[in-house]
Amino acid sequence: METKRLILIGALALSFGIGAIAAETDATVVSVHYSVRENDPEKLVEILLNPIERSMQKLDRVVEVKSTTSHGVVDVEIGFEGNATTLDLAAVTTQIEMLRLDEGVDVLSRVIEMRPSRL
Repeated sequence: METKRLILIGALALSFGIGAIAAETDATVVSVHYSVRENDPEKLVEILLNPIERSMQKLDRVVEVKSTTSHGVVDVEIGFEGNATTLDLAAVTTQIEMLRLDEGVDVLSRVIEMRPSRL
């Protein structure tokens, strides 16, 4: 009987620990994903990533902007106080729509969405 109780207590403690870890890692962010013809990551930083990051820093409630670039891809995550809301998604979408990129930027696709943080 004592063994069963210890196993139950251990399982309960483990589930609380996993839940706490999941709560910390499942923060909702607004994600902006660009697919472009340019393959040089350094040039992508200059012509696309830097303007996006500067633009996102102007928004209310932004606490963090994370980004990554690779060949033809730019990913940006915008973290907000608490978690991102649909109003934050709308604000990011508006900022992205107003962003004027260099004429040489050939955008193949762009996705703006709310999702758990990956970066």
